[in-house]
Amino acid sequence: RVELPRDVTIWVVPSANPDGWAANSRRNAQGVDLNRNFPWRWSPSTGGPGPASAPETQAMMNLVYSTAPDVAVWIHQPLAYVAPIPGCPWSYANAWRSQTGDRLRLGLDQHGGGETWTGKAAGVPSMLVEVNSWAARQSLIDAHVRGFRALVDAVPPS
Repeated sequence: RVELPRDVTIWVVPSANPDGWAANSRRNAQGVDLNRNFPWRWSPSTGGPGPASAPETQAMMNLVYSTAPDVAVWIHQPLAYVAPIPGCPWSYANAWRSQTGDRLRLGLDQHGGGETWTGKAAGVPSMLVEVNSWAARQSLIDAHVRGFRALVDAVPPS
């Protein structure tokens, strides 16, 4: 459990791709790779029938636009890095990774990626956290909860 300051609101989306989660796939039930479907440098070769064509992508975009967050964190696995999207303070990524030991990856610009769309198109400081395993071990969860808490402490009040 993380105790939060009273002026902090957190929105958590446990899975942006519930169909893919159930099928152990990157793709939703319509075969769209949701991590390539956002309208940032979208490509027809990997991003589905059109930019933001998937309802899951539209839902994530609507959440970002309707909540206007101070920072967005997208969590994937298993590459073990923290990547602040250009425009996101490095201090945010360094706060998270100080608790996880993951490496810093700079310059991430993923075509069709939600994290890159959030940072570059929606104008919200955004980072991608790649946890270091497919398995949700308690030690991994604990480290990333500490990373999350460190990030909350690093973001100045709005």
